[in-house]
Amino acid sequence: MKKINWIFTNTLVGVCLLAGAVGVQAAALTVTTTADAGVGSLRQAIIDATINAEANVVTFSVPTTDPGYDLADNRFTINLLSPLPDLPLAPITLNNAQSQRFTVRGNDSFRIFTLVNSAVVTINNVTISNGFSSTLGGGIFMGNSATLTLNGSTVSDSSSSGNGGGVYMANSGTLTLINSTVRSNIAVNGGGIFIFDSGTLNITTSTINANAAQGGGSGGNGGGIYNGTSGTVNSANSTLDGNTAAGNGGGLYNTATATITNNTITANTAGKGGGVYNTFVATLNNNLIALNTAPDGNDLLGRASLGQAFNGNFNLVGNADGSEGLGVTTNQLGTTLAPIDPRVGALRNNGGLTLTRAVLTRSPAIDKGNSPSLVTDQRGKARPYDNLLIPNAPGGNGADIGAFERTFSPTPFDFDGDGKADISIFRPSSAQWWYVKSSDGSNAAFQFGSPTDQIVPADYTADGKADIAVWRPSTGEWFVLRSEDNSFYSVPFGILGDIPAPADFDGDGKADTAVFRPSSGTWFIARSGGGTTIQRFGISGDMPVAGDYDGDFVSDIAIYRPSVGQWWISRSSSGVVAIGFGNSTDKTVQGDYTGDGKADIAVWRPSSGEWFVLRSEDFSYYAVPFGLSTDIPAPGDYDGDGKFDRTIFRPSTATWFIDRSTAGTQIVPFGANGDRPVANAFVR
Repeated sequence: MKKINWIFTNTLVGVCLLAGAVGVQAAALTVTTTADAGVGSLRQAIIDATINAEANVVTFSVPTTDPGYDLADNRFTINLLSPLPDLPLAPITLNNAQSQRFTVRGNDSFRIFTLVNSAVVTINNVTISNGFSSTLGGGIFMGNSATLTLNGSTVSDSSSSGNGGGVYMANSGTLTLINSTVRSNIAVNGGGIFIFDSGTLNITTSTINANAAQGGGSGGNGGGIYNGTSGTVNSANSTLDGNTAAGNGGGLYNTATATITNNTITANTAGKGGGVYNTFVATLNNNLIALNTAPDGNDLLGRASLGQAFNGNFNLVGNADGSEGLGVTTNQLGTTLAPIDPRVGALRNNGGLTLTRAVLTRSPAIDKGNSPSLVTDQRGKARPYDNLLIPNAPGGNGADIGAFERTFSPTPFDFDGDGKADISIFRPSSAQWWYVKSSDGSNAAFQFGSPTDQIVPADYTADGKADIAVWRPSTGEWFVLRSEDNSFYSVPFGILGDIPAPADFDGDGKADTAVFRPSSGTWFIARSGGGTTIQRFGISGDMPVAGDYDGDFVSDIAIYRPSVGQWWISRSSSGVVAIGFGNSTDKTVQGDYTGDGKADIAVWRPSSGEWFVLRSEDFSYYAVPFGLSTDIPAPGDYDGDGKFDRTIFRPSTATWFIDRSTAGTQIVPFGANGDRPVANAFVR
């Protein structure tokens, strides 16, 4: 057995960051104010760089005492009164290295940035918004052969009376997006980005969303991206979502060459080709293309009769009617009559620097792809993450299809990451031992906690393994032993009298520290993605029963009211529901017993040893006797089939009884009288 001893201490760990000095030839200019003009302004820096070709690095260094700083948003904003000077021919970098965000904002009456012909420009960590052009390029105009790199930047809320609401690329330009966003821009064609003749667009780990090609007499093509004559689009690990085109190509309009790899293309709309409209060479590999709409070609439109069909492998296309060229052997192709539900979450912050659509539990995209050349997803998470319980597609490598790689386990109380809950107990003595019997039969022991702690095991680090963790009522502190390296951290959250209720409330794969305060019926949730949620939901006497009841990959705030046997659930995707199920002496044992990806309302009745499960599919219920009145319920998915198994621990004999949904009852001696099964941690 593995033994780890620990001591809680208030230790300050010093971290020293060493950086080597690098000699550069570039001269630096500094932006020290959000003023529109004058000394230290961005406008003056561009003027100085134009005069002095060697002054080609503009660094943002504005104090937080500047009037353009918004503390609530942690953002500096330059409110422009007129267009900025053209960015010069000599290479120039606009670099925001501050921890605060930085916006260069127009007033919707002029363009923000114009690159002269052959200019070479890099913009790091800057938002460019509210530009307008009566001709081309509302936010940014790139002259012939100009090169622009946007790194960690955003182009938003800009418009053009012509083409390219966000960015217009003239002849032979090159635009590279890295960890960047182009959103909510409007134009006749190319709502987000317009590529003219021979331009090249390289997109990596970026998001193009909510842009519109409105037409207006003509056009209306390419809501997200318009790729014109001889243009090239290379897009990897990126998301095109929610773009619209009055004409063709809601996400992408392609009349030249496009290579699309590991992208998620969803919720785009158009007259033809809701996701992608193609007339020339379009190579699609490992893309999730679904939930797009159009009268002709919901997700894809590309036929030999239009110019050329698609080609590629390991794509999931929700409705492939209207497209040709993708073979059924290596692609999942739905139809109008039998569309494929990709089971993805809403566009949101799932970690990383740009918004993504998470792959949900039991998505047909999980492990059905092949991505040998890209070792991370859009968020920077390692890929492939091959779930051993899900067969790979023939010829695939276990990667998920699309821009999002699901790198966490859906199984509670799974300490070794194999997709199966592990038999495990907590021994509440002065030593506070945890004993884990892994699914492969190996054993481990950990010493962690103090006599008054409450156990709160969950996956707090999104590595696919449950972390040993305790909550200390006397101080309101959480102590988490990381499964990755057995280091630990502590966080104060909660007060004496609270009930700990950790769950993944923000859908990023990490359990959030959370408490329910019965005295005021209030939930306090410290979201791992940032910020704290405070929500009144419940009354004194209620018990927290968080779970994913609507199957949207986000845990729902929920309570059980024993006094009247009622469940109240605030579903994150479909509102509040109240259901009567159970009585005052029942124990709550909610979980996914039917394998539909949704937690089922369930109780265990000690007086009769019966399990009562209300199916999430149709709200019918069933009852099964399993256990004695002196047993302790410990439900979990012990056989890894995606369904919770009825399970009890019998203290008198220190024996586990597991009613496996795949292989009948398993009887395992493990523990001692007085132990608490870990899977009982959140049974109320």
